[in-house]
Amino acid sequence: MYIPTNIQLKQYFNILKCEGPLGINYIKVYNSFNCVIKNNILKIDLIEKESKNIVSNWGLLRINILKMIIGLSQGYYISLKCNGVGYKINIDFIKQLLILKVGFSHLIYIKIPKNIYVCCLKNRILYIYGSNYQEITQFASIIRKHKQPDSYKGKGLVYLKESLTLKEGKKTKY
Repeated sequence: MYIPTNIQLKQYFNILKCEGPLGINYIKVYNSFNCVIKNNILKIDLIEKESKNIVSNWGLLRINILKMIIGLSQGYYISLKCNGVGYKINIDFIKQLLILKVGFSHLIYIKIPKNIYVCCLKNRILYIYGSNYQEITQFASIIRKHKQPDSYKGKGLVYLKESLTLKEGKKTKY
């Protein structure tokens, strides 16, 4: 796997440290794998090919390291759209809170994690940006869980690139 020039990888026993322009991340490497870094190329070898679990974790480790490298060099973002009459998203930058008004009698307050950046356009579209892909998707799913899209009207919090298939309503007989 190729390592960009703005990323530095160092291995300390079974922990791989990755430094980039957007921060520092760590990943644990199990004893069944051997990581070799030479000339900006990372090679991950299997020490034991005994069980099926080790081989499947090999691919998982490779993908996690790749996502960590991409996240620290470019970053990731996810966008959520608020569908519905009167639904709004606001951000309180002082208290680091996300304020959702999504059809309940009360407002919903969500604490924004320290390493995630949030931007809101026209109180309808929310952009979540950061260097760790897992944390961003987890935070987006926590937000979306408060008001999932309705299957009949499409009201709720929807990923921007998500396409909803709306169900047909109840038919009346005349």
